[in-house]
Amino acid sequence: METVKLFIGKLPPSYSVPDLKECFRAFFVETGHITPIFRKRIAFTTCNTDDPEGLIARLDQNITFHGHKLKVARDRGKTGRRPYPHKPPRIPSPRIDGTP
Repeated sequence: METVKLFIGKLPPSYSVPDLKECFRAFFVETGHITPIFRKRIAFTTCNTDDPEGLIARLDQNITFHGHKLKVARDRGKTGRRPYPHKPPRIPSPRIDGTP
């Protein structure tokens, strides 16, 4: 058994956490504590499984919640997230005399 951290995205604008837990239970997935971030419409949870890649693929393709097709992926933690709000790096303008 392996504990997998899951990212749940594309959630409806308003929902209850027990309803979301029930939705995963319908797919025979027993989740741990669900941490929602309501204003971003995403949530995080954990679950135990023998086949993490197969489970994530199955959930990502099939799971719907109140008519919304959910995005389910492995939680990458803080890696791979761009800074918020996204700002391009500042490139200083060249000086008139040509020195950097």
